[in-house]
Amino acid sequence: MAFLGAPAIYYGDEIGQEGGKDPDSHRAFPWKEMDWNQDLRSWIKILIAIRKRSPSLRRGGFVQLFAEDGLYAFARTLGEEKILIALNATGRSAVITYHCASLG
Repeated sequence: MAFLGAPAIYYGDEIGQEGGKDPDSHRAFPWKEMDWNQDLRSWIKILIAIRKRSPSLRRGGFVQLFAEDGLYAFARTLGEEKILIALNATGRSAVITYHCASLG
């Protein structure tokens, strides 16, 4: 929802639908809501709402700030709006120090 371009959610990802490698990747959608991961669905809805409210996430510039050892940070900027996105795929806590003055 924050990276460049139009976001794409493969059907079922928003509810945590399981699957594997082809041919297991294209399962039928589970229509029983009690089988859905409601926490994940709520989180996806929050991310969509943030994107809708933030012009910089839809049309803004992109600045890569940090990329190392499973940590990645970038910013989206448009006019006075500046949004910092930091991702941690390490499975452990991490601290990234960055001075936002360079975003303009």
